[in-house]
Amino acid sequence: MHEVFDQEKFEEDWQTLEAGFQRLLEAVESGFVKVFDNPAYMKLYAIVYNLCTKNRLDVDNESSPQATEILYQRYGELLKKYLEERRTWEEGPAFLPTLVKRWTNHKLIVQTMEKLFAYLDRYYTKHNALDSLKDCGLKCFNSVIYEDIKGKLFEALFQEIQKERNGFDIDRTILKEAVNLFVEMGMDSLSVYTRDFEAPFLAKTADFYKMESSKWVAEDSATQYMKKAEDRLNQELLRAQGYLHPTSETNLIRCVEKEILTEHQKALIEMENSGVVVLLQDQKLDDLARMYRLFARISKGLDPIAVIIKEYSTNEGMKIVKKHADLPELDFKNYVNDLIEIHDKYTMILSKVLDNNSVFQKAIKDAFEAFINQNITIAPRPAKPAAAEGADKDIKAARSTLLSTQNTTVSSSELLANYCDMLMKNTSDKMTDEDMEEVLEKVVALFGHISDKDLFQEFYRKQLSRRLLVSSTTDENERSLISKLKLKCGAPYTSKLEGMINDRNVSEETQKNFKEYIRKEGITPACEFTPQVLTTGFWPLFKIDTLDC
Repeated sequence: MHEVFDQEKFEEDWQTLEAGFQRLLEAVESGFVKVFDNPAYMKLYAIVYNLCTKNRLDVDNESSPQATEILYQRYGELLKKYLEERRTWEEGPAFLPTLVKRWTNHKLIVQTMEKLFAYLDRYYTKHNALDSLKDCGLKCFNSVIYEDIKGKLFEALFQEIQKERNGFDIDRTILKEAVNLFVEMGMDSLSVYTRDFEAPFLAKTADFYKMESSKWVAEDSATQYMKKAEDRLNQELLRAQGYLHPTSETNLIRCVEKEILTEHQKALIEMENSGVVVLLQDQKLDDLARMYRLFARISKGLDPIAVIIKEYSTNEGMKIVKKHADLPELDFKNYVNDLIEIHDKYTMILSKVLDNNSVFQKAIKDAFEAFINQNITIAPRPAKPAAAEGADKDIKAARSTLLSTQNTTVSSSELLANYCDMLMKNTSDKMTDEDMEEVLEKVVALFGHISDKDLFQEFYRKQLSRRLLVSSTTDENERSLISKLKLKCGAPYTSKLEGMINDRNVSEETQKNFKEYIRKEGITPACEFTPQVLTTGFWPLFKIDTLDC
């Protein structure tokens, strides 16, 4: 059986425990690491153990308190008493360090007391659904200290954060401990942290950036504003990671993004002399990339920029169309080269600046489709003297890239087909195989924007037939372009073109066999005879001439 509870002995033992607590308190506040030597520690631990194993004060009265019950009550009273004696605070800059020091000391005191009173915690608090000794210590600090200074604590913290935002150095270790105090006061919940720190912190942060961003937008260019905004967002990210609770990072960044990006987006992207249009005109790609990175962070933030880029690139393309329109003769080589140049420009911007974002891919695709599919007007040719007509013919013969037609308009499908014809007949500057592949890739990229691809196919097929039957071409280049068109439009689109090339190869083999045959047989044809075997349906219709023999 347990011993009977002796009240006098209990009080004597408690005085020993209280004296040990005072020794602990003095040591912790003096900065000593080791408070008790082993004999002293074991003596205090044994007292707690013996008290916890005592029976009730009156064994015949079930309602009389146990020693453990009184010990638990005295433990809480002891903590509250020492905290009550430390409720005075220094004002000004010393407040935060003093509070953090007391909070750190309190945690160390509670931690040591937990070890001394471990038997009480293990067998009494758990079995009676009471707060653990650690939680009891937190609640004592909450009721005696925290509730009294939480408003003052927040204001002191925010002042330090504002100092850091204004460029001054602060002690982040102290801030982290002070912020953590809000977290621990929640007792395994973030409700206290959210209510007493995060909510007012975000509100004041929003007010700060509302004022600062309004000043920026009134005084700075869009590029300067973006640099400041990016710098501030990076600072806030480091701040959140440095001493706020991890759950605050997203909330803080969204708060800042709303005030410095969302609220001023329209003014920034349309700003005179530094908005999106000017960045495109002056090729300030680093600034455009920064604008993309920033507005990609907010919901629908890229859509207004995409609208401006689409409008600007459409206008730039229409200038090319107008440049080549209303002339008696159209130089399709220069026209397509101009299209390739602008396509290269926006492909580079899309990949290196805009991260191939789908919003901008669609915007640029729509822009190119808008101007590439414009028919180009051909001006009527004025009547000229015969001598002038002859000179014009000589010029046209020298420049095979000039296109004159009886039609008043010409489509990009025809012009692009003519450009391909020029490449395949090697009438352009001599190119290496690598250069030819690069040009063909760019031609097919332009082809992808043409709406009437069947019309291009008809022009290309007629020109291919002339190259295969009359002029010269390189089989490798022809197959390379056709394979690229096949990847773009599928096998049915290029089946006739592939059939034409196969026919030419079969015909060449047949001619070779025929010549070998007549040589062996000693046959001398009455005329030069070069047959071509063509598959019906692959080739365009030709004019049929009847030969009278």
